[in-house]
Amino acid sequence: MELTINTDAPAILMTTDKWDPDWHVSVNGQQKPLLHCDFLMRGVYLEPSGQPQTVVFHYAPPRTPLIVSIIALATGLGLLGFSLALPGRSQSTTASP
Repeated sequence: MELTINTDAPAILMTTDKWDPDWHVSVNGQQKPLLHCDFLMRGVYLEPSGQPQTVVFHYAPPRTPLIVSIIALATGLGLLGFSLALPGRSQSTTASP
């Protein structure tokens, strides 16, 4: 989400989206701390400026669960391929006297 804000006094820009630690915010290209506002929303502190400021909120979830899932899938496919490549067991059809 990208916004252009013009403020002549210190301000906090709040969004009504749910706060999540995976959100990141930058103001004019510089990373700023994400604020936890009103126990639910997210925001960012804005310095007073006579010029418009560009505020960008970016959501970047961790990739660890995706990597674990890919490794588990590759391991499962590898085990399946290994089990299919094993020579089959021959069964004897001769009867004992």
